[in-house]
Amino acid sequence: MRRNVYKQFVMNEVEAADLARKAEGACMSEGRLIRMLIKGYVPQPAPDRQFHADMEQIRSFYDCIAQLATRISDPVMQQALAEEIRQWKAFRIDMQEKYLGREEKPDQWL
Repeated sequence: MRRNVYKQFVMNEVEAADLARKAEGACMSEGRLIRMLIKGYVPQPAPDRQFHADMEQIRSFYDCIAQLATRISDPVMQQALAEEIRQWKAFRIDMQEKYLGREEKPDQWL
C-alpha cells in the first residue's frame, strides 16, 4: 500500500530527542517506529555485537555437526546428529525471535 497521507505534529525538544533516540536504538526511522507503535508493536532495541557473535557461534556448532553427520555411516548415529542439528537450529531461531522479534501489545492501544 502506497503511503500518501501526511500527518504533521509538534513536539518539544525533549520529545523529539527521545523519539530520535528510540528509533536509532531500534535501528529504524522515526516514521517506521511510529507506524509500528500505531499497529500495536513495540520494537526491541537492537542487540549488541556480542549477540551477533553468539548467533554465529551457534550456527557454526550445527554446521560442524552437519559435517560430522555426512561422514558417519551408522544410520542411528546419523539420525541422532540430524536431531541435534534440528535442536540447534530451533534454539538459534528462538533466540533471534526473542532478541530481534517484535513484541505485540495491541491492548495497550485500544
